[in-house]
Amino acid sequence: VRLSAGASCSKCFIVGDIDGNIYSVNADGTWNWSYHVGSTIKGIDISKDGRTLAVGTCAGMLHLLRLEYEKDGVTVENITELKRYIAWKGENAIYEW
Repeated sequence: VRLSAGASCSKCFIVGDIDGNIYSVNADGTWNWSYHVGSTIKGIDISKDGRTLAVGTCAGMLHLLRLEYEKDGVTVENITELKRYIAWKGENAIYEW
């Protein structure tokens, strides 16, 4: 895995790779979950509460993801894409998906 971006919160570390995958890793090195967005990850940020993830890609996409945790507060039960913004070279508009 060749990592290209990362962020952290009190729950875990979030890293992205050049193949468009996002991974969650605990401080002890345990991998929690992965999610595929489809293009090299350029940047990642996570909200203070660890529930909203912003992922930018080299394809001009910004994915806003909602992380739903199980009762333990660490294990992600579900990942939902809230919005996707598309900004392409040569286009004057930013598209919302």
